Amino acid sequence: MATRQGIFLLALIFTPAWGQEAPTCLSPASTGGHPNKDACCLGPDRQEEAVDGIIYQYICNHYATNTNVIYHDVSNAYDCAKKCSETSTCRAASWKPTTGRPDGGRCFLAMAGFIENSDPNGEWVLLVQTDRTVPVASEPPIPPPLSDCQDELDEAVPAAEEEEEELDLILFMQEQLDEKDADIVNCKHI
Repeated sequence: MATRQGIFLLALIFTPAWGQEAPTCLSPASTGGHPNKDACCLGPDRQEEAVDGIIYQYICNHYATNTNVIYHDVSNAYDCAKKCSETSTCRAASWKPTTGRPDGGRCFLAMAGFIENSDPNGEWVLLVQTDRTVPVASEPPIPPPLSDCQDELDEAVPAAEEEEEELDLILFMQEQLDEKDADIVNCKHI
């Protein structure tokens, strides 16, 4: 009995983290600020994630020029990518954590023709829209188009109509037999 209690206590102490994944760079659950930037900068290569169905490539220590002169205060890199998705002329966004706030950042939107620059200070994360999309979770996936099956349909309709006529004839004949059986039964009782 003591062994079972010990195992139970160990299970409570060392609970697995299944389903408790750390927020990714473009996760809406990200806390923002420098922890969000750290989630974006796990390696030197470009990473990809989707925001509202649009796939973004992101890379740390880069930013885009040809940006709007107006910046947006946002909570995290996800909100910055979302601002870009909501702006029809946006093709990329530059996001960096705000120095004075631990949970926010600034987002500059870049239009077509932007220039990607290296950031020697290591403050920026560049978010670039791709032309690729993924289904949004709230939307049902679009089924693939049906193949042209008009020929098969044209062949199947006459065959189905012929089978229906045969079935109607069988049902009529069965009704006739049932009536005859009823007549025979009635005649025996007389």
